[in-house]
Amino acid sequence: MIDSRLHVTDIFFTFGLFLLFVVLTLMLVIMGYTTYRDIDGDMTENYGLRTSLLYLSEKARQAYGLELATVDGGDALVFSEEYAGIAYETWIFVSGGELREVTVLPDTAVKPGDGQVIMDLAALSLALEGRILTIEAAESGGKVYREKLYLGAAL
Repeated sequence: MIDSRLHVTDIFFTFGLFLLFVVLTLMLVIMGYTTYRDIDGDMTENYGLRTSLLYLSEKARQAYGLELATVDGGDALVFSEEYAGIAYETWIFVSGGELREVTVLPDTAVKPGDGQVIMDLAALSLALEGRILTIEAAESGGKVYREKLYLGAAL
């Protein structure tokens, strides 16, 4: 005859096994969330840096006249253009952790808060050697992307 009474050890074993399953499941969910958060942060950071470099590269390739200047002690790209017989300058620079663009008449003083915010960017470093433009973009966490761009006949 089979004893139908539950033993205390059977109850504790079943409850312990269930508790172990719950704890391991929670640990797995927490680890997955942490991994997702890290990957998402890296993707957002890389997107911002790559997009800023792509933006600056395309602007430089399309420019008729290009020169380097400074705004608030930081590097700036200055593109000269003419529309309807009027000369304009487009300045692209970093101010307050933001990549900014402003279009002004020549010889207009550009201030750090001027222009439209394009995207977040911690720092921008530019160098022009002959027809090669070197662009370094840095995000707030310290990651830096560098690109060298041959301007060809654009200058």
